[in-house]
Amino acid sequence: MSGVVYLNDNYVAENEAKVSVFDRGFLFADGVYEVIPVYNGKILFLKEHLARLQKNLDLINIKYLINFLDWQNICNKLITNNGLDRPLYIQITRGNENRRNHDYSDDIKPTIVAYSLPPITLGNCLTAKSINVMTFPDNRWNHCDVKSIALLGNILLRQIGKKNGCDEVLLTRSNGFIVEGTTSNYFIVKNNKVITPPLSSDLLPGITRQIIIELCKSNNIDFAQENILLEDILNCDEIWLSSSTKELTSVVRVNNTVINNGQPGPFWHRIANLYINNIKQILNG
Repeated sequence: MSGVVYLNDNYVAENEAKVSVFDRGFLFADGVYEVIPVYNGKILFLKEHLARLQKNLDLINIKYLINFLDWQNICNKLITNNGLDRPLYIQITRGNENRRNHDYSDDIKPTIVAYSLPPITLGNCLTAKSINVMTFPDNRWNHCDVKSIALLGNILLRQIGKKNGCDEVLLTRSNGFIVEGTTSNYFIVKNNKVITPPLSSDLLPGITRQIIIELCKSNNIDFAQENILLEDILNCDEIWLSSSTKELTSVVRVNNTVINNGQPGPFWHRIANLYINNIKQILNG
């Protein structure tokens, strides 16, 4: 899909957007990124996504200060040129010093890229097919709270799931806690209580995850952040995934265990509709 790319203060056609082979993002996956949902030309939760991006830049010591108004204008220009329902991808790497070197200079200039992803449809999760997932030991690094472009661990783990007929892999740390999926956060329901793992360096602080938490609290839905073991998942009443572009995805099988007779559960139905209606209110506001 053709379109316009924002690259280092310039807007260029996708087929003309180029970075150096010496860029540290290319050489070392030295950078961070964000994916921001867009519906009907309106950017959702831009402040939250940019705040997380700034936090991640600071965590890995990339010297770049995000200006909200500037980025709002950049995003709006991409939407105008590329389409009204295409999520935005922002990537900032440490930059290019015209050489390959593990060390980097303090004054290196970051490489900044933003472009539009394929279109998404609001509420698609309500009609999408429920999925199967599997669990697998988490062999990624110990800073999974950083939204790093170094996603090789996630990619290889996700491929294991694909080879086993699963759409996602839930990752088990060495302490037995299942923390997140390769591309998603997750929630379970047990005894009418919604539960998700607490934030730590083992998982990404998802924006959609936080919105679901706020919706549970504002709608008097019993909710807790608790460490979750495999036995908790296999004995849960419901389980679903959350992400910015896929909303809330119902899960009906974990490993060889069928959840809720293979059907999406009532809590998923309620919270997914609360989430979609919340987005609609934002769009109409």
